[in-house]
Amino acid sequence: IKMAGYKQQVTKSKATADYFMFFGRIDDYKGLEDIFSLARDLPNADFVVAGNGFSPAISDLECLENVTVINRFIDDSELKGLFDGAYLVLLPYKSISQSAVQILSYSYATPVVCYDIGNLSEFIVNGVTGYLVPSCDYSSFKKAVESFRVEDLSTMSRNCITYFSDNFSDDVLYRQYYE
Repeated sequence: IKMAGYKQQVTKSKATADYFMFFGRIDDYKGLEDIFSLARDLPNADFVVAGNGFSPAISDLECLENVTVINRFIDDSELKGLFDGAYLVLLPYKSISQSAVQILSYSYATPVVCYDIGNLSEFIVNGVTGYLVPSCDYSSFKKAVESFRVEDLSTMSRNCITYFSDNFSDDVLYRQYYE
């Protein structure tokens, strides 16, 4: 039984956003140094790093004017506002066992960019619900973010809603258990 049983948080696609976001537990293996490089290389784009934890990259990120770091537990009541403001959720993980951030992003109609590592590729339709790039290849990751067009947000957002509903909703979980 795959990960399912999540609540769909939004049912309407979004047409605009304000920033690119990293969301989740802040740990060394999550690739925050790539978020730093991306924010440094794209000074006209805004970034939010939201989550709780420690990584040496946090102090570097806090020095960049185009990065907002929220290093604390993020309450459920804050999630909609954070995800509503994000064009894409960035997941530059260097290793992984399992992550629900991708599915949570889809529940908020937010596409993702992630490295092809672990099981992340199982939960992405490349070019439809986000972008899958070669593992730990920063130049490909950067290119995926740069190639994202705001005009595509509405379509990708709608795709995330449909993909979530078809694969991760309560109904899907019930069906999997029944079968």
